[in-house]
Amino acid sequence: MRCFVGMAGGMKLSGSWAACLNWGVTKIKEDPSLVVKIHTVRAGEPNGRVVAEMTNDGLRLIDDGRYIHRKKLGV
Repeated sequence: MRCFVGMAGGMKLSGSWAACLNWGVTKIKEDPSLVVKIHTVRAGEPNGRVVAEMTNDGLRLIDDGRYIHRKKLGV
């Protein structure tokens, strides 16, 4: 099973793809200078991967995003 984690400036949300997108839109409306990164983590894997970045300009999907240890994602 896959989990998505949205992160922006010390704030986090764990849930589905749609939940992370909606949360990111809300946070960017509050502060247009934020960059929201969406990570994906699969069960049993030690690392998560950045799959998208959301800014005031829009959403950018990332094919080969960098890996981040699961502990930093809080999952």
